[in-house]
Amino acid sequence: MDLIDELAQRFPERESLAAYKVPRLFRFVAETELPLTTTGKLQKNRLASTFFADRLESE
Repeated sequence: MDLIDELAQRFPERESLAAYKVPRLFRFVAETELPLTTTGKLQKNRLASTFFADRLESE
């Protein structure tokens, strides 16, 4: 059983969500890899470019 199937079993309400609310891609990273500000807040504007740059270029 792969991770997506396991998540689907653990969260059955996913099926009742609208399609645009369901993530298409998961990427698990260590907390130390996240782009943070000097105060420790997550830099959401850099998040996609940091981890999904290869995916953004192909679209």
